[in-house]
Amino acid sequence: MSEILLLDTNYLKRITQLNGQVQEDQLQSAIISAQDIHLQQWLGSDLLDAIKTKAQAGTLSGGYDTLVNTYVRKALAWLVLVDLLPTMHVQLRNGGLVINAPEGTISIGPDELHRLREDARNKAEFYLKQMCRWLSYNNALVPEYLTDTQNRIKAKRPSYTQGFQISGGYFVSEIYSTK
Repeated sequence: MSEILLLDTNYLKRITQLNGQVQEDQLQSAIISAQDIHLQQWLGSDLLDAIKTKAQAGTLSGGYDTLVNTYVRKALAWLVLVDLLPTMHVQLRNGGLVINAPEGTISIGPDELHRLREDARNKAEFYLKQMCRWLSYNNALVPEYLTDTQNRIKAKRPSYTQGFQISGGYFVSEIYSTK
């Protein structure tokens, strides 16, 4: 069975700073990894499998369509970038690992790489939070979100707290954690 990608490379390039110089197979590999490693934690194995099955069959509709096209694709694009940034310039060839440095380019330092990854991670987390809020109010539209098949990855479910009062002042805090 071939891998089902919930994100096409053109969309990835359009909403991130990736451009046409990145090889398609490198992007597709990063999409597969991000789906399996990151997205599966937030959706759970049951829902991710249901989405992939519906996407492959061309029957993605209703809540599944809203979930994928409004939330999942955006979060996934930025998760791919977080994973891809540290290795984009490195390739494995017959002679071993090589670094691509086209003439007239300058490699960035570790501090700039860290800043770029944090920026991408913050964007991914923003979209993941939006996705989780939508799922918490619309889980009846995607019932696999609440299922917990044995020996599979269960979806992280965020818990939120409201502000609270401390000795006359008002302190507002949103704590985002997972159960």
